[in-house]
Amino acid sequence: MDNSTTNSTSYEFSDYTQRAIVATLFLIVSLVGIIGNSLVIIAVLLSKVLQTTTIAFIVNMSTAHLMCSLVLPWDVVALLSTGDLPRGDREWLCSVTTVVVSITIGCGIYTLASLALNHLLLIARPTTTYLKIFTPKKIAVWLMVTWLIPIFVILLPPLINLGEVGFNDKFHLCGTKSSDQAKFIIYNFIRVFGLYPIPLLCIIVCYALIWAHLRRHIGETVSSVGDDTPTNKGIPMEENLGAGIDSARSSSASLDTISPTHMINKTMPFVVGGFIVLLLPYAVCLFISSFEPAVPYATTILFSSCCVNPIFYGIRHRDFKNVFGCILRRRWNDIPQPSPFLKATRRIQCCSKRSVVHADEHVT
Repeated sequence: MDNSTTNSTSYEFSDYTQRAIVATLFLIVSLVGIIGNSLVIIAVLLSKVLQTTTIAFIVNMSTAHLMCSLVLPWDVVALLSTGDLPRGDREWLCSVTTVVVSITIGCGIYTLASLALNHLLLIARPTTTYLKIFTPKKIAVWLMVTWLIPIFVILLPPLINLGEVGFNDKFHLCGTKSSDQAKFIIYNFIRVFGLYPIPLLCIIVCYALIWAHLRRHIGETVSSVGDDTPTNKGIPMEENLGAGIDSARSSSASLDTISPTHMINKTMPFVVGGFIVLLLPYAVCLFISSFEPAVPYATTILFSSCCVNPIFYGIRHRDFKNVFGCILRRRWNDIPQPSPFLKATRRIQCCSKRSVVHADEHVT
């Protein structure tokens, strides 16, 4: 996102050793983000068990974070460069990098808030209500909104001359710049408050309501599971809870039952706490001049959000963990509920092998 606070010359990130350290961290984040988010997208593409409503939001977030990870190396170039690149006629590279990083991180933030709302409706509302809201067309519009909001927030101010993006001489990073201090502050205010407090409030409110709902109905939920009695507070069995939420499947009712202990003690603290830890340092450093030396490191923490989620899914989400293992071990036949794409790929491979065998027999 933005990597600057003021245009004053009181501080400059000129220590090349520190810049090399931050550049190395950026490269690690970029590499892990590219591999991890690609793995998420490939896993969903290969297994129908992951092709659910909730996972659609996770794929959207992984796509955004993959794009961010792909352009982060230009920030590395900016940090390590001692010449013209990416200044002068090539500054447009920094401008594009800043816009892409800001929009994709913003998209990830709003997608995370959308997941919180998805979980709330999934757990606290009847199945019929959930299915009416999360139809394919409505989901497509919803995902589009998660992109349009950050696009609007990031691009509109420069278009109306409230700020600039490009190479920031102060921090040697691709970020925001402005010759007008007042406009610069306004631009920062719009970006931070347009992308951070609203999703944070949504996440806190949604998970607080989930926690309250589970506290009220934990006895009823346990009772209904014990009696194998269908309830309208679940969703169809094929729907999985994303972001590490466990579910106990009821074979007789074909419904998911949420684990209240896991939801309260594991998932909600991670989502809310992780959101605050990864984004708050950057937001604070952006407006407090005494924290200027910490801005590059706060930016690193912010960028690390691009690679954290795939790691979390691989550790905590049962279906992702299973499919990830099959992919990494190249056990394609063990992938649960193979998708039509995977089946078609297998048929192509089988045909190719047969062609090779026939060719060898012909030569022999």
